[in-house]
Amino acid sequence: MMIIRLLCCVLCFMVLHSPTVRAQISVVDLNLNEGIETWYNQTIGREHTPIAEGTYYKIQSQTVLEHQFFESAAWKEGFLIIENQSFNDIRMLYNTFQDLLIVDNSGMYRSSYPALQPNQKKITQFTIGESLFLNLQSQEPPYGKGFYQVVYQGDQIRLLAKRIKTSSVGPQSVEYDEADILFIQVGSSYYKFRNKKSLYDIFPAHKNDIKKFIKSNLTYMNLKDETDLATVLDYCESLVPSL
Repeated sequence: MMIIRLLCCVLCFMVLHSPTVRAQISVVDLNLNEGIETWYNQTIGREHTPIAEGTYYKIQSQTVLEHQFFESAAWKEGFLIIENQSFNDIRMLYNTFQDLLIVDNSGMYRSSYPALQPNQKKITQFTIGESLFLNLQSQEPPYGKGFYQVVYQGDQIRLLAKRIKTSSVGPQSVEYDEADILFIQVGSSYYKFRNKKSLYDIFPAHKNDIKKFIKSNLTYMNLKDETDLATVLDYCESLVPSL
Protein backbone atom coordinates (compact mmCIF):
# COMPACT_ATOMS: atom_id res chain seq x y z
CA MET A 1 0.00 0.00 0.00
CA MET A 2 2.87 2.32 0.85
CA ILE A 3 4.48 1.65 -2.56
CA ILE A 4 1.23 2.44 -4.37
CA ARG A 5 0.81 5.69 -2.45
CA LEU A 6 4.37 6.70 -3.16
CA LEU A 7 4.03 5.92 -6.87
CA CYS A 8 0.83 7.98 -7.03
CA CYS A 9 2.70 10.86 -5.43
CA VAL A 10 5.57 10.51 -7.86
CA LEU A 11 3.27 10.34 -10.88
CA CYS A 12 1.60 13.61 -9.86
CA PHE A 13 4.98 15.15 -9.13
CA MET A 14 6.46 14.21 -12.50
CA VAL A 15 3.43 15.38 -14.43
CA LEU A 16 3.45 18.73 -12.63
CA HIS A 17 7.17 19.44 -12.62
CA SER A 18 8.89 17.55 -15.43
CA PRO A 19 8.42 18.91 -18.99
CA THR A 20 9.68 15.62 -20.41
CA VAL A 21 7.04 13.54 -18.67
CA ARG A 22 4.28 16.05 -19.46
CA ALA A 23 5.14 15.77 -23.12
CA GLN A 24 5.30 11.99 -23.27
CA ILE A 25 2.45 10.62 -21.14
CA SER A 26 -0.82 10.10 -22.98
CA VAL A 27 -4.13 9.36 -21.30
CA VAL A 28 -4.84 6.87 -24.10
CA ASP A 29 -1.92 4.75 -22.86
CA LEU A 30 -3.06 4.86 -19.24
CA ASN A 31 -3.78 1.16 -18.76
CA LEU A 32 -3.82 0.14 -15.11
CA ASN A 33 -5.26 -3.36 -15.55
CA GLU A 34 -2.04 -4.93 -14.24
CA GLY A 35 -1.69 -2.43 -11.41
CA ILE A 36 -0.24 1.04 -11.10
CA GLU A 37 3.25 -0.18 -10.19
CA THR A 38 3.50 -2.39 -13.32
CA TRP A 39 2.17 0.42 -15.52
CA TYR A 40 4.59 2.93 -13.99
CA ASN A 41 7.63 0.69 -14.44
CA GLN A 42 6.74 -0.02 -18.09
CA THR A 43 5.67 3.48 -19.11
CA ILE A 44 7.91 5.83 -17.12
CA GLY A 45 10.45 3.57 -15.43
CA ARG A 46 11.93 3.78 -11.98
CA GLU A 47 14.98 5.55 -13.40
CA HIS A 48 12.78 8.61 -14.02
CA THR A 49 11.75 8.95 -10.37
CA PRO A 50 14.92 10.08 -8.63
CA ILE A 51 13.07 12.29 -6.16
CA ALA A 52 11.06 9.30 -4.97
CA GLU A 53 14.10 7.09 -4.43
CA GLY A 54 14.11 7.86 -0.76
CA THR A 55 11.67 7.85 2.12
CA TYR A 56 8.85 9.80 3.65
CA TYR A 57 10.01 12.41 6.15
CA LYS A 58 7.94 13.50 9.14
CA ILE A 59 8.65 17.09 10.14
CA GLN A 60 8.73 17.45 13.89
CA SER A 61 6.74 20.19 15.58
CA GLN A 62 8.80 23.39 15.67
CA THR A 63 8.25 27.12 16.07
CA VAL A 64 8.78 30.05 13.74
CA LEU A 65 11.81 31.19 15.72
CA GLU A 66 13.20 27.84 16.85
CA HIS A 67 13.52 25.40 13.98
CA GLN A 68 16.06 23.16 12.25
CA PHE A 69 15.92 24.72 8.79
CA PHE A 70 17.96 27.10 6.65
CA GLU A 71 16.67 30.67 7.01
CA SER A 72 13.03 29.76 7.57
CA ALA A 73 10.69 26.91 8.47
CA ALA A 74 8.43 27.94 5.58
CA TRP A 75 8.58 26.04 2.30
CA LYS A 76 10.46 27.88 -0.45
CA GLU A 77 10.47 27.18 -4.16
CA GLY A 78 13.76 26.28 -5.74
CA PHE A 79 15.66 24.36 -8.37
CA LEU A 80 16.88 20.80 -7.91
CA ILE A 81 19.27 18.59 -9.87
CA ILE A 82 19.17 14.92 -8.91
CA GLU A 83 20.59 12.05 -10.98
CA ASN A 84 21.29 14.55 -13.79
CA GLN A 85 17.60 15.48 -14.00
CA SER A 86 16.45 19.03 -13.37
CA PHE A 87 13.28 20.03 -11.54
CA ASN A 88 12.00 23.60 -11.33
CA ASP A 89 9.69 25.31 -8.84
CA ILE A 90 10.10 22.63 -6.19
CA ARG A 91 8.97 23.50 -2.67
CA MET A 92 11.81 22.51 -0.37
CA LEU A 93 13.30 22.83 3.08
CA TYR A 94 16.96 22.38 3.92
CA ASN A 95 17.42 20.91 7.39
CA THR A 96 20.80 22.23 8.55
CA PHE A 97 20.50 20.36 11.86
CA GLN A 98 20.45 17.01 10.05
CA ASP A 99 21.98 18.12 6.72
CA LEU A 100 18.96 16.88 4.76
CA LEU A 101 17.02 18.30 1.82
CA ILE A 102 13.27 17.76 2.14
CA VAL A 103 10.71 18.08 -0.67
CA ASP A 104 7.18 19.27 0.02
CA ASN A 105 4.40 16.74 -0.46
CA SER A 106 1.36 18.76 0.62
CA GLY A 107 -0.86 20.62 -1.81
CA MET A 108 0.90 18.78 -4.59
CA TYR A 109 -0.44 15.31 -3.96
CA ARG A 110 -2.44 14.85 -0.75
CA SER A 111 -1.99 16.82 2.42
CA SER A 112 -2.16 13.66 4.52
CA TYR A 113 1.16 12.42 3.13
CA PRO A 114 4.37 13.47 4.88
CA ALA A 115 7.20 15.24 3.06
CA LEU A 116 9.63 13.38 0.82
CA GLN A 117 13.29 12.82 1.61
CA PRO A 118 15.07 12.01 -1.68
CA ASN A 119 18.25 9.95 -1.79
CA GLN A 120 20.65 12.64 -0.59
CA LYS A 121 23.73 11.18 -2.27
CA LYS A 122 22.09 11.47 -5.70
CA ILE A 123 21.44 15.21 -5.34
CA THR A 124 23.97 17.31 -7.26
CA GLN A 125 22.79 20.76 -6.28
CA PHE A 126 19.76 22.78 -5.30
CA THR A 127 18.71 26.36 -4.75
CA ILE A 128 16.45 27.71 -2.05
CA GLY A 129 15.50 31.28 -2.85
CA GLU A 130 18.73 32.86 -4.10
CA SER A 131 21.04 30.47 -2.23
CA LEU A 132 22.90 27.76 -4.16
CA PHE A 133 24.00 24.56 -2.43
CA LEU A 134 26.34 21.91 -3.81
CA ASN A 135 26.54 18.31 -2.67
CA LEU A 136 30.25 17.66 -2.22
CA GLN A 137 30.90 13.94 -2.22
CA SER A 138 34.03 13.28 -4.29
CA GLN A 139 36.09 16.32 -3.25
CA GLU A 140 35.79 16.16 0.50
CA PRO A 141 36.13 19.39 2.52
CA PRO A 142 37.60 19.26 6.05
CA TYR A 143 34.16 19.16 7.66
CA GLY A 144 33.06 16.14 5.63
CA LYS A 145 30.73 15.26 2.79
CA GLY A 146 27.39 16.98 2.44
CA PHE A 147 25.72 20.19 1.30
CA TYR A 148 27.66 23.46 1.16
CA GLN A 149 26.37 26.88 0.19
CA VAL A 150 28.32 28.73 -2.49
CA VAL A 151 28.81 32.21 -1.02
CA TYR A 152 31.35 33.36 -3.61
CA GLN A 153 32.32 31.76 -6.91
CA GLY A 154 35.39 32.92 -8.81
CA ASP A 155 37.37 31.29 -11.57
CA GLN A 156 39.84 29.69 -9.18
CA ILE A 157 38.62 30.56 -5.71
CA ARG A 158 35.35 29.65 -4.07
CA LEU A 159 33.89 30.51 -0.67
CA LEU A 160 31.76 27.74 0.81
CA ALA A 161 29.62 27.82 3.92
CA LYS A 162 28.64 24.75 5.86
CA ARG A 163 25.32 25.73 7.40
CA ILE A 164 25.00 24.01 10.75
CA LYS A 165 22.55 24.17 13.61
CA THR A 166 23.09 22.75 17.06
CA SER A 167 20.41 22.13 19.67
CA SER A 168 20.09 22.77 23.36
CA VAL A 169 17.26 22.48 25.87
CA GLY A 170 15.80 25.89 26.66
CA PRO A 171 13.44 26.95 29.44
CA GLN A 172 10.34 26.07 27.42
CA SER A 173 11.47 24.15 24.34
CA VAL A 174 14.42 22.97 22.29
CA GLU A 175 16.51 25.86 21.01
CA TYR A 176 18.59 25.84 17.82
CA ASP A 177 21.74 27.90 17.32
CA GLU A 178 23.65 28.53 14.11
CA ALA A 179 27.23 27.26 14.05
CA ASP A 180 28.23 27.89 10.45
CA ILE A 181 31.74 27.12 9.20
CA LEU A 182 33.38 28.86 6.23
CA PHE A 183 35.82 27.22 3.85
CA ILE A 184 37.92 28.75 1.10
CA GLN A 185 38.48 26.44 -1.83
CA VAL A 186 41.48 27.09 -4.06
CA GLY A 187 41.60 24.55 -6.85
CA SER A 188 40.99 21.19 -5.19
CA SER A 189 42.25 22.29 -1.76
CA TYR A 190 40.03 23.42 1.12
CA TYR A 191 41.00 25.77 3.93
CA LYS A 192 38.94 26.59 6.99
CA PHE A 193 38.49 30.33 7.40
CA ARG A 194 38.85 31.71 10.93
CA ASN A 195 40.14 35.25 10.52
CA LYS A 196 42.37 37.43 8.36
CA LYS A 197 45.37 35.30 9.24
CA SER A 198 43.71 32.44 7.39
CA LEU A 199 43.94 34.49 4.21
CA TYR A 200 47.60 35.24 4.79
CA ASP A 201 48.31 31.54 5.35
CA ILE A 202 46.47 30.56 2.17
CA PHE A 203 48.15 33.22 0.04
CA PRO A 204 51.53 33.80 1.76
CA ALA A 205 53.16 35.35 -1.31
CA HIS A 206 50.46 38.05 -1.40
CA LYS A 207 50.17 38.75 2.33
CA ASN A 208 51.21 42.40 2.06
CA ASP A 209 48.97 43.04 -0.96
CA ILE A 210 45.96 41.59 0.86
CA LYS A 211 46.71 43.65 3.96
CA LYS A 212 46.85 46.85 1.91
CA PHE A 213 43.60 45.99 0.13
CA ILE A 214 41.76 45.32 3.38
CA LYS A 215 43.11 48.51 4.96
CA SER A 216 42.12 50.60 1.95
CA ASN A 217 38.68 49.09 1.35
CA LEU A 218 37.45 47.67 4.66
CA THR A 219 37.73 49.56 7.91
CA TYR A 220 37.08 46.36 9.84
CA MET A 221 36.78 42.85 8.52
CA ASN A 222 34.07 41.07 10.43
CA LEU A 223 34.51 37.30 10.62
CA LYS A 224 30.75 36.85 10.26
CA ASP A 225 30.43 39.29 7.35
CA GLU A 226 30.55 36.97 4.37
CA THR A 227 30.11 39.91 1.98
CA ASP A 228 33.38 41.45 3.21
CA LEU A 229 35.18 38.15 2.82
CA ALA A 230 33.80 37.66 -0.68
CA THR A 231 35.10 41.13 -1.59
CA VAL A 232 38.60 40.21 -0.46
CA LEU A 233 38.50 36.87 -2.25
CA ASP A 234 37.44 38.60 -5.44
CA TYR A 235 40.61 40.68 -5.12
CA CYS A 236 42.64 37.55 -4.43
CA GLU A 237 41.41 36.14 -7.73
CA SER A 238 43.52 38.74 -9.53
CA LEU A 239 46.61 37.67 -7.58
CA VAL A 240 46.42 33.93 -8.05
CA PRO A 241 47.89 32.45 -11.25
CA SER A 242 45.86 29.94 -13.24
CA LEU A 243 45.70 26.55 -11.55
